[in-house]
Amino acid sequence: MVDDHPLMVEGIRNALLTLPARVTTSCTLIEARAQLNVATFDLVVLDISFRNSVSNGFDLLAQILEATPELGVIMVSMFDGVELQRAAIRAGAKGFVSKMAGRGKLLDAARAVLAGGTWFEDVTKDPARAPTERQRAVLDHLKAGDSQKQIGKAMNLSVRMVQDHLRHARQRAKSRSLHDLLASYLARGWQLLPKVIRSRSAKGRAHPTD
Repeated sequence: MVDDHPLMVEGIRNALLTLPARVTTSCTLIEARAQLNVATFDLVVLDISFRNSVSNGFDLLAQILEATPELGVIMVSMFDGVELQRAAIRAGAKGFVSKMAGRGKLLDAARAVLAGGTWFEDVTKDPARAPTERQRAVLDHLKAGDSQKQIGKAMNLSVRMVQDHLRHARQRAKSRSLHDLLASYLARGWQLLPKVIRSRSAKGRAHPTD
C-alpha cells in the first residue's frame, strides 16, 4: 500500500488484512521503490497524488510494470476518477478504485486482481473530457496565477493562441467559464494525468525522482 495520508493508509491496510493478507505500507514513492527492489509482492495498491513530490503514482506504475510486468497494480485516488481511470487502464494498471468508494469495492478489486483479473468502474458515464497535454500546460500556468500574457511569454505563444487553448479546453470539459474550467481541472485531478503514457517495453527511460 503506497499512500502519503496516514489515515487513508491505516484504513486501506485494515481492509486488506481481512483478505487475509500481509500488508506492507509506504508513505513516499522513494520508500516504495526501495521496498519493491528488495521484496516480492502479489499486489500493489498505489495512490496517484503525493504531496511535496515531483513524481506521482503514474511514474511509479511505469517503473513497476517495466521491472515486473505481471504484478497487479490497483490505482486509488481521492479525485472523481473517470479520466484518471482511463489513463490507468492505458498505462497498464489492473484496477482503479476511488477513495470515496466503500471498503467493499476495494476488497472486490483486490480479489479480482489477485485472481488474475481486472476491476474498473464504468468509464462511459462522464461526457467531459480532460484537456490535452498542451491545454493542461496552459492551465498549470493559470492555476499558478499567471496572466494570459505571462502564459504566452512562458510558452512562446501569442495571447490569441493561449485564449484558443483555453476555449477548446472549456469545450472538452463542458465548462461554461474559465473559472469553472479551472475548478473542474483541479477537482477531477486532471493535473495528475501523465504527460506521456509510457510503453512498458521502452528502454533507457529516465525515472523521475522525488
